Amino acid sequence: MAAVIVARRRHCNAQRAQERVFRRRISLFDLSDNDIVRRYRLPGHAIIALLDEIKDDIEPITQRSHAVPGIVKLLSTLQVLASGSFQTPIAGDSGYQLQPWIVTPVRNPVTEGEAAYNRAHIRTRGIIERIFGILKSCFRCLDRSGGALLYSPCKVCKVVVVCCILHNIAIRAGVRLGEQEAEAEGEGDFDSNEEEPNAPLGEVRPERGRDVRLNIIRNYFE
Repeated sequence: MAAVIVARRRHCNAQRAQERVFRRRISLFDLSDNDIVRRYRLPGHAIIALLDEIKDDIEPITQRSHAVPGIVKLLSTLQVLASGSFQTPIAGDSGYQLQPWIVTPVRNPVTEGEAAYNRAHIRTRGIIERIFGILKSCFRCLDRSGGALLYSPCKVCKVVVVCCILHNIAIRAGVRLGEQEAEAEGEGDFDSNEEEPNAPLGEVRPERGRDVRLNIIRNYFE
């Protein structure tokens, strides 16, 4: 009986000491150059250079044998930014209410100054929309199709800045993504007769925004 108990204890101890088996992590060297750019929006050498820049902040300091290495954290983040995964889509209104910090085109312009302001607004908006189109086509986390960023406004701003930095890194590495999609998105014409959307309750009334817009027209377009 004693021999049976000893044998059972040895068997249990051997099971507890058995090392856990983890799924093999994806390596950059397992992918082609095109697959790397498609999945992470950056070429392999740019990803390695980026890792060298931030490795002190993301490399694990734990002594655990299976700590998540910095390259895995970086690749996971790049893939989330590129694909928009882990996001949940929600409905939202794309219109903007005229406010002191958001100037909109003049509906039904009457004076030449108002018409000139609208033309300048269209050109400026075209540039901005093209930039937004490039960023959203490269990093689906910024696009509604990838889902809304369910974070605080402060953190969302940081996510946008990170995507802009990664976009600049891609340009320096000779990779240009999203150009065609951005061209198509920014080619729409503005209708000056379009209704201005209603402001949500509790926000600043649009009269202050109209005053700011009027000052811009008087100072720069008349």
